[in-house]
Amino acid sequence: MSRKVEQRLQWRRDKVREYSIKGYTEKDIATELKVPLTDINRDLKYLRRQAKSNNIINIILTNIYLQNINIVWIPLTR
Repeated sequence: MSRKVEQRLQWRRDKVREYSIKGYTEKDIATELKVPLTDINRDLKYLRRQAKSNNIINIILTNIYLQNINIVWIPLTR
């Protein structure tokens, strides 16, 4: 995929995310962006997968961070 096509796709996905957050229906988003409804469905599916993946990564990093704090944390009171 060319860089220009990738940039347009990213722009559209950003717009799909923005309109979805604002409460637009999938049909409204397709009308607003002048693209087929199937493209919007595909973009939303991609965005959901990305959000889920990012959430899993954040959970893992938080757990690693908390484990490291527990390893070095030494209580000051007895």
